Amino acid sequence: MPLTWTEEMLRVVRSDLPTAEAASALGVTNKQITDQRYLERQRGNMPAAARRGALHAVPEPEPEIELPGVRSRDADEDLAEYWQHMKRLMAVQLRRNATNRVLSHNLGRDYVSVAFLGDTHIGAFIDAEQLEEDIRLIAETDNLYVVFMGDCIDNYKAQGKAATGLYGTAIPSPQDQFEIAKMVFAPLAGKCLAFLAGNHDAGWDYKAAGVSRVPDIASAIAAPYVSEAGAALKLTVGDERYQVNVKHQWRGISQINKSNVTRRFWEEYPEFDSADVVCIGHYHELDAHATNKRGELVHLLRSGTYKVADGYAESAGFKPTYGVPVALFDPHDHRVRVDLSLEDGIKRLQSYRGQ
Repeated sequence: MPLTWTEEMLRVVRSDLPTAEAASALGVTNKQITDQRYLERQRGNMPAAARRGALHAVPEPEPEIELPGVRSRDADEDLAEYWQHMKRLMAVQLRRNATNRVLSHNLGRDYVSVAFLGDTHIGAFIDAEQLEEDIRLIAETDNLYVVFMGDCIDNYKAQGKAATGLYGTAIPSPQDQFEIAKMVFAPLAGKCLAFLAGNHDAGWDYKAAGVSRVPDIASAIAAPYVSEAGAALKLTVGDERYQVNVKHQWRGISQINKSNVTRRFWEEYPEFDSADVVCIGHYHELDAHATNKRGELVHLLRSGTYKVADGYAESAGFKPTYGVPVALFDPHDHRVRVDLSLEDGIKRLQSYRGQ
């Protein structure tokens, strides 16, 4: 609170008393006396002797210059409004993130099968004839659906840490690989329950440029796009409800026990709900394991690859293998039957539907 100077106090200020004595007499600080004497001198109210003492007074500080349009952040009245807008934006962005998706499909009242096909690595040296034949069979078989397990294109980047992979590609341009993939997968329009991203396609595109081209391939065949977070598929078949959890890769790979990674995926995936089937790709080795979990028979699957000539995998002790496991879902009893080849799966489906 500013000090109010009475006329009686000002007479002491204007006297020739030393600063300390004047401050003591008025009960104020030395600085207050010297500041006021400076003002009185400016006004011409001090006698000569007192004016001489005031020559050493501390001048009043200059006021801070305020620039037009500049405001203190602490005093910014728009800050609260800005925060409210940002909260709404963040809420929308959280909804847009395709993480741990739940996809529901009603597949009718007859027997249906789902083929798990992935790691096509278009652009690498792959068994392209087998890939196109498998896609043709799926497209032409009634009640047979597919989940694409990721790594659609090889997608090596010249500036990436795995750039030497370019030396082993048949089609080195990622753009050409992308366009060919859209053409090759076109027959699966309306048959794909989920199109998963893998580390080679969406993962590497995102790291290099913050974009992903896999959603465009999924959109071209009217398939739900699923990020590397994976998805839980809720399938209705007749009177039965099934859950199938799918993801490109998961932690826990073991060279001794191939099913260790799928066992952990079944147990650890956030969208748990006692899945009847889980499937992952990525490791380029077909594997199927049926086991009892919490009193129910469940199927732990790994899809194979079409990139059967892979020097990198072989250098690490892995032998890439082709394989498209197929799961048949019973509309009458809660039962899943699995075949390790697409051909066998189609035969079983047609047999059960013909009964």
